[in-house]
Amino acid sequence: QTQRGGPGQWHSVDLLTLSTDFVYSTDDTPRRYAIPRFVDFRPELSSAGKFGVVDATLRLTDATSLAGGVVYDLDAHQQATSNIGLLLRHMPGFVSLIDLRYINAQDSTYLTYATTYELTDKYAATVGLTYDTTNGGFQSTVAEVRRRFTSMLLGVSISYNEISGESSFGFVFQPFGAAGSGRLSGSGNGGAGGGTGGFTR
Repeated sequence: QTQRGGPGQWHSVDLLTLSTDFVYSTDDTPRRYAIPRFVDFRPELSSAGKFGVVDATLRLTDATSLAGGVVYDLDAHQQATSNIGLLLRHMPGFVSLIDLRYINAQDSTYLTYATTYELTDKYAATVGLTYDTTNGGFQSTVAEVRRRFTSMLLGVSISYNEISGESSFGFVFQPFGAAGSGRLSGSGNGGAGGGTGGFTR
């Protein structure tokens, strides 16, 4: 931790946050996806295997954070996915991120930009772009609007995949008390590397 803010405004900041996980599954456990993962609140959705996960966030300033992570597949003896991103807090209620993600199973790299702006105390808008550097096109272009109610958050989104030519609509329903607060949280077509990222930092 460190102290920031100056006289009369000093506050403690977690300068570096590090999260690590190790998952071991027996060889007879089927793997659901190419990228191993463990979902603690829904174990049946997990993709079994032997793998390690490392995520880190470095808060360079109160307005700028550098985040990165890697999933290392011990069965394949190589990384399954890795990413690095920059989160910018331009002002209260206005946040942007840039994220570069590599998916080893697809040999694909995705570059994502997303921004969210709180229009009022109740309404917020998010726009996100994900560029597939391997196929040379936008895998996802997303626009989303959300509204806060007393006990829940509702939203609607529209997305377009330039590579496949597909369009889709999405809806957000999030009771308060659930994980995340609806700020710059990902939405989109799904799939590896899709959407506007998963940053809720």
